[in-house]
Amino acid sequence: MKTKMIMLCWLFAIIISGCSSQTVSTEVKTDQNGGVMITDHAERTVKFNEPPERIVSLAQGDLEIVYQLGGNIVGRPTARIQPLKELAEVEQVGTAHDVDFEKVVSLKPDLVIGHADLNRKDISTAESLGLKLFLTNGNQFEQIVEMIDQYGTILERKNEASRLIANIQQKREAIEADPLPREIKALIVYGTTESFMAALPSSLSGNLLDIAGGQNIADGLPKVEHYPDYAQLSMEHVIAKDPDVIYFITHGEPEAVKEKFEQELRANPAWRGVKAFKNDQFIFLPFELFGSSPGPKVGESLTFLKESLDQVAVKGE
Repeated sequence: MKTKMIMLCWLFAIIISGCSSQTVSTEVKTDQNGGVMITDHAERTVKFNEPPERIVSLAQGDLEIVYQLGGNIVGRPTARIQPLKELAEVEQVGTAHDVDFEKVVSLKPDLVIGHADLNRKDISTAESLGLKLFLTNGNQFEQIVEMIDQYGTILERKNEASRLIANIQQKREAIEADPLPREIKALIVYGTTESFMAALPSSLSGNLLDIAGGQNIADGLPKVEHYPDYAQLSMEHVIAKDPDVIYFITHGEPEAVKEKFEQELRANPAWRGVKAFKNDQFIFLPFELFGSSPGPKVGESLTFLKESLDQVAVKGE
């Protein structure tokens, strides 16, 4: 039981590192000496006199953006998500909610990237250690695009950033130009065998579901206090809304999570009428695309959802 509860806390920590209800617009200025000043997602103005050459990232999505733009990564987050093979040997420096500052300092970075919610508490510590901290939130599709543009400016790789953004936007435009053939009601469940939460439209996965054309049956449910982009899941609500498909996001024991969810639904005699059960539409979303901010892979996340919804629409006809 204790191990499962630790896993639950770890999963929710990963979730919040990719999701938050805060929305901040990018602000970029230059000073008379040519330095670049960028407002991060914690509403702090961070100045860059030159592109950083040694970068530590506490966020997986940001790490992959910076790497794709040609940044030099010297420290990466300690995570169960398999890193890019090119970065497998890079030093691990803890997580966004538990930073190993001794290791970070030893790497002599000129930029440390953190999460705007989880690492806000670390600002004074970072400053006392002489570290430049830049905080972001990859909560919505638009915010991830904004982050790519920010890093393009910081690294002086604007052309590379523009190409990456164009590729992602093209995927979105193609999806929006090809609407689903019928209404598809969907539920996205985050969880372990101990607890389940439903992704609200304000979460990243909820935002991607909306762009892909799915109808989120969790819309309107009360928010969880410490995870405002998620709702506590009611099996009665699932049965009443009758989703066409139920998506799961979990790390480890996926079949056990599915079995536990089915057990809870079966406790209500009406469960047999739920379309997702009748048509066997239980789908696990790839953790590397949906477990936290996917960074430059957000186009792949969006494409995966759209193709899945298309298949559900055909099967349910």
